[in-house]
Amino acid sequence: MRKRLLTLAALATLSLGAVACSPAETEESETEVAGAATEAEEAAGEVKAALREEAAQVGSAITAVAGQAVRDVDQATDQLAADAAAMNAEGEAEEEAN
Repeated sequence: MRKRLLTLAALATLSLGAVACSPAETEESETEVAGAATEAEEAAGEVKAALREEAAQVGSAITAVAGQAVRDVDQATDQLAADAAAMNAEGEAEEEAN
């Protein structure tokens, strides 16, 4: 979107410049506009690469947190199972005592 906007702005500037400028000035303006368009494309590529890197880091963080959550739930269910087994054993011992 930005690239398109910058390109349109550059073309508009070039069009206005062509009307008001001499041929030499027009050629110089065209060169400047082409350079600006190239710089805009390079900047867009850098932003795209940075966003990909950030997305990869966020994905890794989510994976790590999800893995820890799974381990925590597994540990909690193991503890609940152990507590239930202990309570059952207590209950059975009390029944045998009665």
